[in-house]
Amino acid sequence: MLRPVYHLAFDDAQRVRLQATGLKAWMPTLLIPRQLCVFESLPCAGLAWREQQRFATAQARRLAPFASTGSSAVIRKGRLMLWLWDSQELQQLLEPLKLKIGDWRLVAECVYGEAPQGQGEQRRSCMNGEDLWQVEQQSVVGSIWRASTQGHAVTRGPWGRNLTPQVGAGPQKEARSWRVKPVVLANAAMAALTLSTMGYLGFNAGRYWSLEGEVARLEAEADQADNRIVQLSHIGSEARKEAEWLDQYRQLASSIQVNRLLEAIQPLLERHGVVISEFELRDQHLRLQLVTAAGDIDLPALLDSFIHLSGVADVQLRDSNELTSVTLAMQLPGYRRLMGPASEAVHE
Repeated sequence: MLRPVYHLAFDDAQRVRLQATGLKAWMPTLLIPRQLCVFESLPCAGLAWREQQRFATAQARRLAPFASTGSSAVIRKGRLMLWLWDSQELQQLLEPLKLKIGDWRLVAECVYGEAPQGQGEQRRSCMNGEDLWQVEQQSVVGSIWRASTQGHAVTRGPWGRNLTPQVGAGPQKEARSWRVKPVVLANAAMAALTLSTMGYLGFNAGRYWSLEGEVARLEAEADQADNRIVQLSHIGSEARKEAEWLDQYRQLASSIQVNRLLEAIQPLLERHGVVISEFELRDQHLRLQLVTAAGDIDLPALLDSFIHLSGVADVQLRDSNELTSVTLAMQLPGYRRLMGPASEAVHE
């Protein structure tokens, strides 16, 4: 059953209220205003699809500016965009409404609305203000929120897939707190009495409309199931290709102790803030393409670290791209297997 999407907003007296957006989602969804968020943008070109979730979660934890931080993340055109907010502050804002953040799927309002397009400076209206975007290659690289009386809630669905896990896993609740008062009970009793006299006449019409609604719901679920099947088929195809590539690669790399090599270079990668985007190993010759996870690459320090890595020789810089991507080539005499046939090395 689809549920309304609500926008957390402030009235003229700066009191918190919930405002329906007109959109619907499968889970109770609350959009966090841009004015409560801190924005970060990082390059992640070359990141594999299967690594996006872990990368976004790791960067949200690394850059968290609050003791308890909530986040939304979207990857678009080789760039990670993060919106971070203070979960403790958000819970305090929800307390007058008798709501808990654990009962909601929390998403930054910037993930909804019109997607970034083209290049240059762009403005997006948001709750209680406007968001000034700096866009490069259809990705947001800078964002500044400004208060404005012209701001309004979003009316479009999400333009990106939210990658960070949600806070809390409590039972789903509707976006309001009900208090039963005597006057409400009296009104409900009168309404029930009136409706009971009309129930028999409206029985058949009610059945007809309920069946119409059920058919529409089943058709929507069928469409979603078809889309899911297509996605799973694509994922399965990619997984088979990856398995075939790994099998061929193990045969090519059987003369090198790959696990020991990766264990040796992993601390070095973390220290310099880079990740592996390409890994090519033939006999004892290794070619690595590295991309930055945050900031620019310090090329001299990175080269020096590989040169002094035990078991590695003849380290060469093959290519670099504005301190965001670098390709290294090296020999691995210290990681060769000294005994045993190649077939055993593949299947050990």
